[in-house]
Amino acid sequence: MKSIIDAINLEKELHPQATSQDISKLIYQACFGNGHMITSVKDCLDQLKQEVVQDNSKPSIQNIGNGYVRVSCSAMKKKEELYNLLFVHSSKQDPDTKLYQSLLMKYDLQPSNNLHHSKVYVDTYDPHYRIIKKEYIDYMKGIEFVYRQIQNNERILICIEGPCASGKTTFSNILHELFSLTIFHMDDYFLQPFQRVPERLEEIGGNVDYERVKKEIFDPWSKQENIVYQRYNCQTLKLEEPIHVPYRDIMVIEGSYSCHPYFKEFDTRKIWIDLDSEEQINRLEKRSKNLLERFIKEWIPKENAYFKKYDIKSTCDVII
Repeated sequence: MKSIIDAINLEKELHPQATSQDISKLIYQACFGNGHMITSVKDCLDQLKQEVVQDNSKPSIQNIGNGYVRVSCSAMKKKEELYNLLFVHSSKQDPDTKLYQSLLMKYDLQPSNNLHHSKVYVDTYDPHYRIIKKEYIDYMKGIEFVYRQIQNNERILICIEGPCASGKTTFSNILHELFSLTIFHMDDYFLQPFQRVPERLEEIGGNVDYERVKKEIFDPWSKQENIVYQRYNCQTLKLEEPIHVPYRDIMVIEGSYSCHPYFKEFDTRKIWIDLDSEEQINRLEKRSKNLLERFIKEWIPKENAYFKKYDIKSTCDVII
């Protein structure tokens, strides 16, 4: 609820002429998303192209809480097809009726079927925007980059690197959601017990089974063959049953060490997701508190040594 309350306060600050009808609309958008605006992909795109031309405002993004933002149509010029895709996919979220009712009660508002802005709001601000998931906008640079590769009919492996807890898995899930790309995870390639010898553990960049990654993913992909790979289960200490994946021109490998120079012969595009050390610890504490000490003493130092030795960040095509 707090994120929407903050968003309401921001709305009142940005648009002082906003009426109770406009506040109700913001609450509705934050709780139910944009599903009510979706007719067909083509209709949405046609309407967007019209509004892009009409919108003379400065490109802007306004947080409306609950994981949604309003993106001005002016920010979408020459990118209408991509933003329309994001808009349509943003509708695929479960509505939060309970939150909606709580906020209406808090602000003494009545439910309304009128999902339009008030006349004074329209006359004063001439709003043209789309409701889009905030996480799409957070990763927009990477999404745009991958979208261009798809539009150009490239044949590449996309490798997603960055510190642990930076959001690599989240971003790869977004790519799968938007473009149905196949995702491989470096976390499925931890060293097996027989590989954990002193020489390997001391090797910078050796904290992953890069040989098996090359054999199971890079080599067959380069030959345009279907891929058969096995996930290593850290609980059972065994490889799981083989997974069969059809070949595709663009596939994604996410996780630390995916840009290892061991794979330098292959045609890859590299995306780095940045994260400062303080935020990294905060996220790890929330996500894996019982493993935090091991992250700090073992896994983070190994990652950082690998990043530094091979200057991984500077080799990437995009930095988010």
